Amino acid sequence: MSRSLGEAELHSIWLVPNAESAELLDEAICHLSGRFKTPKFAAHVTLLGDLPFTPLETLSVCRTAFASVGPVEAAATHLSRTENHFMSVFLDVQLSPDLAARRSSIFETLLSEDEPPFRPHVSLAYGLPLSVEFDTDTHYFIDLLVGQRFVFDRVSIVRSAKCIPISDWLPLAGISLNNSR
Repeated sequence: MSRSLGEAELHSIWLVPNAESAELLDEAICHLSGRFKTPKFAAHVTLLGDLPFTPLETLSVCRTAFASVGPVEAAATHLSRTENHFMSVFLDVQLSPDLAARRSSIFETLLSEDEPPFRPHVSLAYGLPLSVEFDTDTHYFIDLLVGQRFVFDRVSIVRSAKCIPISDWLPLAGISLNNSR
């Protein structure tokens, strides 16, 4: 169970898809989960993860950074796979330079260290080894997502981190991007 937003706990900043985009992405996540027994999770783009501050601090910085941002469109450029547990199967997405700049601004405000490289993506499966091959149906299903434009209409502060079990990830607060403009 989540503690108060004013207490420090590990959390992340997610860009969350609107209902239509979430339905399409969640279908892919569920397809892979059912086929390969990988965990289910909500579709998202992690803007920053494993933040050690109070969620309230992060929410305040995000409200300022996203004050004038409306819904964000992102095109899925291609399907990728890596050995990284949290990037084992994912769609690379192209975000606007403005959104990337806002992410950098949040990072600079919250952290006093060098900003790590940012590879915007929507994960479709966690922990699927590269050695696992997709069958024809799975390839076809997932390949349909490449080239799609997804709309993200919310920024969420989520109790999530690499050391927190996925089953314990929990939205703590959010900012609607529908009312920002």
